[in-house]
Amino acid sequence: MSKAFAAKGRVQNSELPAGKAVMAWHVGPYDKLSVAHGLLRDHATAQKWKTRGGPWEIYWTDPGMVPDPARWKTQLFLPIE
Repeated sequence: MSKAFAAKGRVQNSELPAGKAVMAWHVGPYDKLSVAHGLLRDHATAQKWKTRGGPWEIYWTDPGMVPDPARWKTQLFLPIE
């Protein structure tokens, strides 16, 4: 993409931090994401990786098309130094 798209309503332009990140998948309902984030943070701590900034998520499943929460896929990222 050569230029940013026009922001409209809830859709806004933003930028993720460059650098290393540890990644994990969560398969299941969104109300369990905090558990997955905790496990990802625990893994980073066990590896002695220093985290930087907050985590982010990519939602790969559209709940309108896949109504079963047990099949929802979310990719989690935690930036590290």
